[in-house]
Amino acid sequence: MPEALEFDLTLFPTPVLRKVADPITSFDEELAQHVEAMFALMFKSHGVGLAAPQVGRKERILVLNREGDPEKPEFNRVLINPKITERRGDKVLYEEGCLSFPGIYAEVERPTQCTLAAVDVKGDA
Repeated sequence: MPEALEFDLTLFPTPVLRKVADPITSFDEELAQHVEAMFALMFKSHGVGLAAPQVGRKERILVLNREGDPEKPEFNRVLINPKITERRGDKVLYEEGCLSFPGIYAEVERPTQCTLAAVDVKGDA
């Protein structure tokens, strides 16, 4: 069995955090291992979401768990090549933090709803 993959958080101002991420084109075991390692780091860091640039990878991968709870895997989501296709609803302010900016929180205005297009780790919609 291969050794488990581990990532470290990439912190601002590392340049990869400001780059446009590349789309994923290969849906293989390596991608599945990256996703698994991202979930492990997200939970270890007490986050609810983590994008590939936050682990130093210039790729369009997002993992999330709205509860931030590894004991609730039913809330785990993997979004590969995500794209917002529609924004709707009133705009509201939310206080948000980011694992790549530890200890910093800011109010961010976002619409209450959006629609996404993405695929899963196997490339299925």
